[in-house]
Amino acid sequence: SAFIRLGSDQDNNYYEIEVPLKMTEPGTTSPSLIWPEQNEIDIDFDELFRIKKERVEVLGSASALYPADGGKQVGHHLIRIKGNPVLSQIQYVVIGVRNPKSPDQKAFSGCIWVNELRVTDFNKTSGWAVNASLNTKLADLGNLTASTRYTSFGFGNVQSKIGERTREETLSYDVGASVNLDKFFPEKAGLKVPMYVSYEKTNIKPKYDPEKGDLTVEERLVQFEDADEREEYRLKVQDNTVRRSLNFSNVKKIKTNPDARNHLYDIENFSFTYAYSEVERQNFNIAEYARRNYRGAIDYVYSPDFDGWAPFEKSKSLNSPYLKLIKDLNVNPLPENLSVRANIERQFEKTVYSNQNGEQPNFQKYFYF
Repeated sequence: SAFIRLGSDQDNNYYEIEVPLKMTEPGTTSPSLIWPEQNEIDIDFDELFRIKKERVEVLGSASALYPADGGKQVGHHLIRIKGNPVLSQIQYVVIGVRNPKSPDQKAFSGCIWVNELRVTDFNKTSGWAVNASLNTKLADLGNLTASTRYTSFGFGNVQSKIGERTREETLSYDVGASVNLDKFFPEKAGLKVPMYVSYEKTNIKPKYDPEKGDLTVEERLVQFEDADEREEYRLKVQDNTVRRSLNFSNVKKIKTNPDARNHLYDIENFSFTYAYSEVERQNFNIAEYARRNYRGAIDYVYSPDFDGWAPFEKSKSLNSPYLKLIKDLNVNPLPENLSVRANIERQFEKTVYSNQNGEQPNFQKYFYF
């Protein structure tokens, strides 16, 4: 008999397909006898996935060799599984021959030919996608934008290969608004308070179970007898990401009187910025992830009204065009501009991996001034 193993390694994680070989008599010239149909391995991959699912139902184990003796009969093939192979992660293809003892224990001497290893009849499930967006201008108060995107399993571009099509269902939406909050204050207050706020959520539902690989999520959920455990696992395999942000940029007070002089102590010299952003994520590998960013800034800018001192401006003896350079000479003992800026940034990050014992959190923090 000949066998072929498909797995991530040669001995511990593989699917095995075996077929008994029919010997060809020496001197045979007929192609159908030289290459008899019963020697061909021609099997649907769904049979391999089915035996993986069956092993859990029969043995309650996800890694034991199944069947332990011989193999499961599928047509003229015998199939078995060991470990947790995933066809999308195949690294080894092992082809071998077994020569078990026959009842008459007759010896054979022969030559084994193997050729034409190929895959046909791909899963060509088609998918679809849709985008929608909204942009609304709220007079002089601000802008409101919203968008949503959906992609189903099997979606791809016209030129995409089968392996490049989506293997999950994705739904995302976001809402953002730019608002001039100063419109809620009297105009004579001279306040400028621009605010930006946004919210975004993405939900990804995989078609295939991330742990078993070759089984669909629905096939895996059937193995849970308890409804609560089934729902818990359904949520666990999904990838959820939420983003939030709030931003006040360059908040300040401006002079309402254009003739007012600038002073060193004017509140109009100051401007303030505050920004907050947050990301939360959960998927099969990450039980909890959170990142929070805080940013703040204070700006002080003072520009004196003093235009400089021209000591020779009124001198009549310097009216000659040759002396104009001297007459226009001016001196400014004060700085034209005085500015100070302070920045503060704080970041907090927490990660909890699902495969950790006790799910110990990892923290990363920093503070910058």
